[in-house]
Amino acid sequence: QFQQVPPAEGLRIIFELQSVKVAADAAAAASSAPVAWSAVRVFNRDGSLNKGLWRLAGHPPPIRPDLDDLGGLHRLQELGLCVRIVHPSQADLHALFNVNPDVTLLQYRKAHDPFAAPPPPLPAPPSLAPSAA
Repeated sequence: QFQQVPPAEGLRIIFELQSVKVAADAAAAASSAPVAWSAVRVFNRDGSLNKGLWRLAGHPPPIRPDLDDLGGLHRLQELGLCVRIVHPSQADLHALFNVNPDVTLLQYRKAHDPFAAPPPPLPAPPSLAPSAA
């Protein structure tokens, strides 16, 4: 949790996924190797928090923090990362929800272009759609 971070357009959270190999000998140290990485912007251009549910593509190492747009990088098709960015005032509310992308995957927006307009809302099922009066 990060609080009181001043808005900066280039500020990103970078995730690195690693494979951990546990040593057979308990006295030996475990080793790890990078498998993939991804990043998401923390703030929008207007300085507001880039809150939402994001589906990030996994990219092969090495990490490229110098890139602004990850859309042109090779993507590991079999690997993705689902991330929630929430305002601290709503953290308790979000903690009540189970994190299960298999069930909620459609709620996660692809973040290859974090400044793109959000996807249109899904249409309501016919039974929940408002009726014309």
